[in-house]
This record gives sequence, C-alpha cells and structure tokens, in this order.
Amino acid sequence: MSTDAISSALATTTSTGTSSQSEKSSLTAITDKETFLTLLITQLQYQDPMSPQDPEEFVAQLAQFSSLEQLTNLNDSITSLNKLQTSANSNLENVQALSLLGKTVQVEGDSLTVQDGQSRAGSFNLAADAQKVQVTIYDASGNVVRNLSLESLTSGNHSLDWDGKNNNGETVSDGTYTFAIAAQDAEGQNVQASCYYTGKVEGIAWENNTAKLRIGERLFSLTDIVSATDAS
Repeated sequence: MSTDAISSALATTTSTGTSSQSEKSSLTAITDKETFLTLLITQLQYQDPMSPQDPEEFVAQLAQFSSLEQLTNLNDSITSLNKLQTSANSNLENVQALSLLGKTVQVEGDSLTVQDGQSRAGSFNLAADAQKVQVTIYDASGNVVRNLSLESLTSGNHSLDWDGKNNNGETVSDGTYTFAIAAQDAEGQNVQASCYYTGKVEGIAWENNTAKLRIGERLFSLTDIVSATDAS
C-alpha cells in the first residue's frame, strides 16, 4: 500500500476534518513520533499480504522512527538540564546574597541618601593621582546643595564624607541626592573619576525569586555590586 493511501486511511479513521494537504503527507515528513508510529502501524494493517511492504523501505522507516525517538529523548534531557541549571543558579545567588549580609559594598551610581539628617556615605574612584578634586552635591531637582573641595588625592578609591549639610551649614532634608566629581592632576589635566553608592547590606529581599540586597531604603541586584568589604 502506498504512503499516500496510508495517510488517507489514517485521516479517515482519526479525524474527518483533516485537510487534503495533511492526507498527502509522507512518512518522511512526520516529526511527531506518536504520529509516525501510528502511520507505521496503519501501514502494516493495510498492506497486501500477497504483496507486502518493500523490506528496504520498511527498514528505512524504522530507522527514521529510531532517529526521531533519540532526538525527542535528547530534547527532553536538555529541557530537564536547563531546569536543573536554572535552579542551581538561583540557589547559588541566594548563597552569595547571604554571604554579603553585614558587609559594606560599592554599587556603581552617583546617588546619596540622607536619613535622619545623616548622609549614607558615597565613594569615588580616581584613575590617577589628582591635585584638586571638586565634589558637587545636588538635590532631587538638580539644584546645587553643597560644594566640597579636596586636594592631593592618590589614584584609587576614596570615601565621600558629607555631613549632610548645605553650603549655608543647614542640615538638608531626608531624601535622595546625587553627586559629581571633577578632578585635575598637577598639570591641570582632567582625571577620570567614577562614582559609587556605598553602604552596608542590612537585609535581603526576594523579587520574582531573585535575591535583592537592601542598603538603606534601596534594593540592589548582585550584578550591581562592584566590591564588598567587611564593615568597619
């Protein structure tokens, strides 16, 4: 019996709504192993006992089914492996987050937080030695709140010590502020500076099964962390 006839017979017994295009599908076009096996069994049922299926074609069809079975099992294994890896990564992130509790960390960013009149320290990194460093602190509206002048700083990390007061010596309101660094070396050339939000990891929260580090009133991802040290 021909493949077209088998497909047509199977379509008649399984679904009257199968399209003519599906009825003409060949065994070699089948990608679902259950459908392939059903067609193969149907082929054996409908073949003429006096003129059985060509052995070579039958062997080829069995080989195709075996390959399809192997590919399906491989796909299932990969799916299971991906799920296992996702779970392992999540557990690893949780362990890493717990290990940072109580540590002082640096997060890339130019924000500062003032709470109860006290500034949560920021920090910055100088790419080279700087003779003069100008620190400008802004409020949420972009207005200048405080100017700080520093001198003779070496390359590397430096803490930003701000007492939480404006240029008039008044304590600023609690909230979020930003700062900018302008540095120059002894020859008056600009020195690259990077700003960081620095604080102690006080807790951990989970958002969508992802660990977040709580520093003050803000939450940060593990990928936001630049460095971590034991709190002094």
